[in-house]
Formats: sequence, structure tokens, C-alpha cells
Amino acid sequence: MKGDSDPYNYSGISNFIFSILFLLIGPTGAMISGALTYLFSRSKRSDDQVAEYISDIESKPIKPTTETTEDKTKFEAKKYCSSCGSSVPQGAKFCPICGSKI
Repeated sequence: MKGDSDPYNYSGISNFIFSILFLLIGPTGAMISGALTYLFSRSKRSDDQVAEYISDIESKPIKPTTETTEDKTKFEAKKYCSSCGSSVPQGAKFCPICGSKI
């Protein structure tokens, strides 16, 4: 017919092209959507696991060190030569190794 608004049947061609695109993009889009859903659900689980781990650590009391005052006095009582680094007996005025004045 001469009065048709679509003499070359563009609507049929466009329907065919859209059908092909839907068939090609549909499964691919579904796979991409599934992959993204999987990745985001994994990251959510990881965040939950990290939060649980942190709360476990925060709930445990910190144990004080078992350092005694005796250990401190032993360390503080020792003197070292500033020249050679060897230990110097208490009350010494000179290093027994290098002879430097303490």
C-alpha cells in the first residue's frame, strides 16, 4: 500500500534486532548480575567476620606484664661504659676494659 507509514518494515527489523540483542545481552547481563551479587554478598560476610573478630579482641582483658621490681633494679643497677659499651661494676670510677672515666 502506498499510504503505509512504514514502507520498508522498519518495525519488523527493529523487533528482530532487539530480539537478537536481548538474547545476547540477557544471559550475559544475568551472569554479570549474578557475579556482582556474589561478590557483594562475600564482602558483606567478610565485614561481619571482621566486626566479630574485633569485638572478640576488645572483650578480652589485657594481661599486665609480669615484670618484677627485682628485674628493674638489676637493670638499673648495671652501668655501662660510654666508650666501649662493656658493663662496669657499681662504684667504679674507670672502665675495667678500656680505662675511660665513667
